[in-house]
Amino acid sequence: MVDGGLDSLLLKPLDPYWSVMLVGFDMPSLIELVVTTAVFIYLLQNYTLGIIKVFMIIWALIMGVMMIFLLNRICICFNFWLAKASSLGGVIEDLTSMLSRPKVFFPTIIQLVFTFVVPVLTVTNMPVEIIKGDGSVKELVYFSIACVALYYLSRYEWDQGMKNYYSAN
Repeated sequence: MVDGGLDSLLLKPLDPYWSVMLVGFDMPSLIELVVTTAVFIYLLQNYTLGIIKVFMIIWALIMGVMMIFLLNRICICFNFWLAKASSLGGVIEDLTSMLSRPKVFFPTIIQLVFTFVVPVLTVTNMPVEIIKGDGSVKELVYFSIACVALYYLSRYEWDQGMKNYYSAN
């Protein structure tokens, strides 16, 4: 945004919010996702899961990807107001990596903050909890609502940033 790269995206017929995402699409991450999905499916063969649990797992994974995308989007949109804030995009990846252990591993306050405020622990733990039988539809509904709320927050942040955006050229 600071270097003028957003200017050309604003001229495209696609919504700039989504254009920025498509321009930054990361092919190695897609390959990693395919490989991880194949390994995950192979490992799931060791469990007897009903169709409901399978759909819950798939939904949790989709919502997890959306959650990480939206949290990244919120961090990156700070570029509208802060110079050199692009490094904030790495914060979510670092959090995801740090919080990839079972929820019980962390102190209660960390569990609460990263489950209900910034739901990274939910992203990393929900699929396993569903497989173990600890995940509930209620938690999945909360997670989905949190995703929708984060989408609207990120859209609001984007729209406010666009109102204040001046071309770097």
